Amino acid sequence: MRLFRSAPILNVLFIFLALCSTATNATPDIEISRAESQLSNDILTISADAKINLSKDPTEALQSGVPLFFDLNIEIRQKRNYIWDQELFKTKYTYLLQRHTLSKKYIVKNLITDTQEVHGSVTAAIQSLGKIRKLAVVDVKELINKKNLALVFELKLKINALPAPMMPLAYISPQWHISSKKYKWDIDL
Repeated sequence: MRLFRSAPILNVLFIFLALCSTATNATPDIEISRAESQLSNDILTISADAKINLSKDPTEALQSGVPLFFDLNIEIRQKRNYIWDQELFKTKYTYLLQRHTLSKKYIVKNLITDTQEVHGSVTAAIQSLGKIRKLAVVDVKELINKKNLALVFELKLKINALPAPMMPLAYISPQWHISSKKYKWDIDL
């Protein structure tokens, strides 16, 4: 009799383990194909191209009016030979991707620079989100060390910015874990 009482608990455990194993084996949903940096008037800027693959649940939520927030985390590190790299600078840009209810247009907005683009389809909006152009990172005068530097960034969906009722399911569902691998390249200042 005790075995039958614990069967529902075991079912839930197996489902949870299946979801977790799927999440760890999944390939990144954001693939960064190109990135470069430029120095102009002592301001370091980056440009990058990323292909973003939204799965079914986030796409449906977006089309239903749920705003999606993406963080672009940027770090400048000094490379060292015998110990881990030293972090010299860190910043974050947050992007909003949402569907406007009345116009049924999709908006991509950089919440730091307060710039936005409007698109007629979800595909065009997602492509726009993946095109980062001349984004100011740092005034190089703020950097103490300017040799052996690497720029590292990643783009990922902010699950904790979803509406509260959606968060628990999003945390355990692999469809909501949308992120790129950290992309790293050397920079010379």
